[in-house]
Amino acid sequence: MLTRFNNKVFSDLLESKTPFILMVYFMNQGKKKESGNSFYDMLTIYPSFIEKYDDKKDNKLPNHLIEYHKLYPDIIIMESYHYEVYDTVIDLGFNYDLLWKDNDSIFRPLMFGFKGYSDFMSSYNDCYCVETLTNIGIFTNPELFEPSSVSES
Repeated sequence: MLTRFNNKVFSDLLESKTPFILMVYFMNQGKKKESGNSFYDMLTIYPSFIEKYDDKKDNKLPNHLIEYHKLYPDIIIMESYHYEVYDTVIDLGFNYDLLWKDNDSIFRPLMFGFKGYSDFMSSYNDCYCVETLTNIGIFTNPELFEPSSVSES
């Protein structure tokens, strides 16, 4: 399930220890710059509610978050912007001074996997990529990644 950030739902998921993934985006992630045809980022994971379209190649660009969600629809993925979860990120021990990227004038996008408020993992020391998203999915919902049983002959 893909869902936009809602403070009550977020709190309920944490309180009930329901496993979920929290995506934390910077404000213009996935968006095209007003001047020209370039994007604010070249990330292949961006908000599911934004479409990236390459005018030069005349095609829609893939969003790996949506593709991942199609493969694992039972994983709850909540999408937020930094301003919506700022206090939570600080409470989890992250320093926003270290999340700021001067050369791009953005906050680093993050992924968190929660199984409760104090039981979480983040993408902080890893790439912002499908491999990290998958590792976080394995952390939150390991049963979805177990190989199906193979019968012995």
